[in-house]
Amino acid sequence: MESAASRHGRRGVVGPGSAAVLVGLVTAALAWWRLGPVSRGTVWAEDGGIFLRERIALGPVDSLLHPYAGYLHLVPRLLVDLAWTLPVVDYARALSAGACLVVGVLAAAVFLCSRDVVPAWPFRALLAALPALLPLAPYEISGNAANLHWFMLFTAPWLFAHRARSWWGAGAVALLTAFVVLTELQTVLFLPLLLLAWLPGRARTATLGTGVRRVWPRAVPVTVVALAGGTAQVVTASTDPRTGAPGAPPPFTDVVAGWLV
Repeated sequence: MESAASRHGRRGVVGPGSAAVLVGLVTAALAWWRLGPVSRGTVWAEDGGIFLRERIALGPVDSLLHPYAGYLHLVPRLLVDLAWTLPVVDYARALSAGACLVVGVLAAAVFLCSRDVVPAWPFRALLAALPALLPLAPYEISGNAANLHWFMLFTAPWLFAHRARSWWGAGAVALLTAFVVLTELQTVLFLPLLLLAWLPGRARTATLGTGVRRVWPRAVPVTVVALAGGTAQVVTASTDPRTGAPGAPPPFTDVVAGWLV
């Protein structure tokens, strides 16, 4: 007969995952519902301009990591690539649906990654759904691929600071981190939070042939991916030419102060 401890351990593994899927689906449905029929059927900004034209010109592979405006936009370009395979009359709705699903996936990730900080699941569910609940979200922010980078920025701190409970979890966090960092340049400002994932307590030890024990923290995958993706973004921002509007740009100090505020 299965012991109570075993049943409790199994519920601890399955429960949070099922709850995260539910939170993700509800958040995606909420984001879709709040858009309304007009926004769902509208192609916004780069979705129908830069990203679409470059997808047609460069193809499905070369366009994915093609820089635009000084940084990389991996997830928006993936959504444009998928929507382009459908009939053109469905292009706008396909992009809206894809963007809402991405917001749902990010909400599920925040729900899982924040459980060590916010133990009560109702508060975690509210935290995860916040991007879809914002009053301004349906107005050109939600439901389009071009603005998904804001939702990525919301998720990045939770991914970087998360202390994975298993190597499968560490791999999943690293994979999602790759999509997040290669979509939003400003995630590099959260890279110091990776230090929180290296705190002792979540490590795997392996005995070497010499009898020495080496610790393999589960933060290795997310750290490698985040640093590699951040480096790619910084190199792109440093080397890709940008077209600025006429007029003098604001001083660099003003930009830094405004970001901090």
